Amino acid sequence: MSLGRWAADLEQAERLMQGSGPVGHQSLRMVCWLLRSVLEQTYRELVGTQGAALGTSTNRVALICLRALYEDTAPELAGDAESAWNRLSRAVHQHAYELSPTLSEVEDLMRQVSDVAKFAAR
Repeated sequence: MSLGRWAADLEQAERLMQGSGPVGHQSLRMVCWLLRSVLEQTYRELVGTQGAALGTSTNRVALICLRALYEDTAPELAGDAESAWNRLSRAVHQHAYELSPTLSEVEDLMRQVSDVAKFAAR
């Protein structure tokens, strides 16, 4: 299934993830930044296709709108998007005393973001 206009960014994230050896956690953190950017663009577009104008509203507001607009047609969509956004936000804003996300955590986040992008590309 197509990932729409986000395919290039998701492919770049995949390449970074595969080459995470020498720089390890820094590559994984870069992947998380890319994934969060793709996710934010995706759910903002999904809200826009339903006729809601988000303007400069926060991502939390956009996620609430996503939940309200898709609760009948795709009830799991908003929950998946919100879960991924929360986890990605924690991953990219870590303090020095916190562990970086693991490869398996980032792979799971990649899957979640890809699922939202696939839904948007339909």
